Amino acid sequence: MADETRNIDISNFLPHQSPMLMVSRLSYIDDTHVIAEFEVHETCIFLHDGVMAESGLIENLAQVCSSVIG
Repeated sequence: MADETRNIDISNFLPHQSPMLMVSRLSYIDDTHVIAEFEVHETCIFLHDGVMAESGLIENLAQVCSSVIG
């Protein structure tokens, strides 16, 4: 994997829109790896009493994995 960090527009890879978009940016992507970032805001629909719900973590993981395929 390259050491350089890039900000890749996730909308090029996923059809999701707010509030279901659970990836803020892709820092790196190639044929076998992806590094994604997600900024959790107070308005996140998966945030309950300041804690990310398990379903939010699963959705984040699913979107990160899907971005490799996209």
